Amino acid sequence: MTENLPARSLTQESSYRESAPASRPCVSVVVLAYNIAPYLEACLNSLRRQSFEDFEVLLVNDGSTDETGEIARRASLLDPRLRVVDNARNRGTFVSRCIGAERSRGNYLCLIDGDDWVAPSFLQEMVVAARQFNADVVECSAYGIHPDGRACMVSRAETSPRTATQRDILRRALDRDIWPIAWNKMFERRLYLQAAPMLRVIDEHLIVADDKLFMLPILGFARRFVHLDRALYRYRLRADSSTRLRNEASDLRHITHSSRVDAHLQDIFALLGVAEEHAARIARNRADEIMLALRIMDRYPEVDPTRRQLERQLRAGYGSSAVDALQQRRQRALGVLGWLLRRYSFPTLARMTWRSAKRMAEIRLHRSSRHTSI
Repeated sequence: MTENLPARSLTQESSYRESAPASRPCVSVVVLAYNIAPYLEACLNSLRRQSFEDFEVLLVNDGSTDETGEIARRASLLDPRLRVVDNARNRGTFVSRCIGAERSRGNYLCLIDGDDWVAPSFLQEMVVAARQFNADVVECSAYGIHPDGRACMVSRAETSPRTATQRDILRRALDRDIWPIAWNKMFERRLYLQAAPMLRVIDEHLIVADDKLFMLPILGFARRFVHLDRALYRYRLRADSSTRLRNEASDLRHITHSSRVDAHLQDIFALLGVAEEHAARIARNRADEIMLALRIMDRYPEVDPTRRQLERQLRAGYGSSAVDALQQRRQRALGVLGWLLRRYSFPTLARMTWRSAKRMAEIRLHRSSRHTSI
């Protein structure tokens, strides 16, 4: 059957099959799936094996052209907790997350990628932590899984404080202490409903930087954040994933989508009333995105038409004055680096860099220690 929702563009092109009981589950797990047939069964099997049973799964099939949809349909026949939403066309991960969140019924929301999987105690430990510490956002650590099966800790998921509260949560996210990624977190559905008016109006195909567009407003409404030092999430490191693929099309997409996300975030920060309070942090994050785009451009020779196309898109997205200012800053930094290389030997520079990094780590540890009690 097709579920009737309040009119909104991002749900008009999705079909939906109801197979779950009417009672409200504790957790809604939204699984995003687009052409991931070789990996989807592992993800769904990991959810079926959860020690915690009071949950539903909403699988959003984002217009897949492989066997993803068929695998999802077969799985829904085996487990009534699984519901499938089929997008009539590929909408991108941002819109698909919103579609899944809109259809959810749980008290808590988890959003995981269909090519990843989770430990059997994933939901159990996240729910226990949320209840024990009265947290409306819970985050866990994660293993990155290489194609050959080797596992490594995902370092970006290890920088969070053990706990943060109120406005400090968004501050820590903008400082890059809390990684505003969606897949290793569980949060109260209430937070999505508070952020939804800001998110529903964005109906764009976004697959780069879309996590932070979704998560930052949610973190802005959160009251208590808790990090679990438990690697409960398995992040599959795929060379062909949208975030790791490197070619002309993906480079252009990265700059285009990042600049669109930046524009939307400026509006969201204004609506949250934090644009002035966090102006320096917002500007720093924006500068970091432009610098990353400049490094992407450096892969191409000056005369390469692709480089000129990337620069045009960068200037269109962020403004020529911002791009020019950062290009000049980078040139000055390169000049200083050249002077240092002429003045000092490489071992001396290595020792100076190590001491500086050690000092920065000590400062970060000192700052985090003020937020370690739960």
